[in-house]
Amino acid sequence: MFRMFLSLIINVCLLVSFGFSQDTEWKLSKDENDIKVYRRKVEGFAIEELKTTFLVKAPLNAVVAVIKDADRYSEWIYSCAESKVLKKINETEQYQYLVNDVPYPFNDRDIAVHFKIWQEAETKKVFTSSIGEADYIPKKNGRIRVPTYIGEYEVTPLSNTEVEINYRVKLDPGGKIPEWMVNLFIVKGPYESSLNMRERIESGEYDEAQFDFLQN
Repeated sequence: MFRMFLSLIINVCLLVSFGFSQDTEWKLSKDENDIKVYRRKVEGFAIEELKTTFLVKAPLNAVVAVIKDADRYSEWIYSCAESKVLKKINETEQYQYLVNDVPYPFNDRDIAVHFKIWQEAETKKVFTSSIGEADYIPKKNGRIRVPTYIGEYEVTPLSNTEVEINYRVKLDPGGKIPEWMVNLFIVKGPYESSLNMRERIESGEYDEAQFDFLQN
């Protein structure tokens, strides 16, 4: 029994190690309007992982304010039909709810997300973690609950008026949308969202936002 248990542990460790080693290199899929969108295959995910990177001319606090304002995600995130804060734990942690509009004949997707944000004291970089929690709220009729969602921002202040934004996301949309179809159109959403996000940040609407955890 001990040998069987040890063998199982070794095989699991090898499988995990193999999985990480199979992550392919990032491939640039779109470079337009100073927004770059990359994609890559990740072991264990049928849908490719996405990464976007771009610069905004705005103070760091404005970028953070837009990222935290989940009640208004639907105004700039591509195909986001509904968004709201479900529960605010504190200034750096909240639960969010998002609905993605999916064309007929497929059902819309929804997800509850556990969101956290923090700043690295030495570099002033800001990081976020958004993890989907499929069972946080009851499922809704007519909507498919996204079973897996992992998103993260890395926000780097380059000066008092310029910030670099990197965003990564990998997910499983659930349901019966063909994987090849998702991968075919997967670049458009992150690109359009980044374009809209930059416009919102640079509008000046959030320039006066202040947060206790944030050092500019």
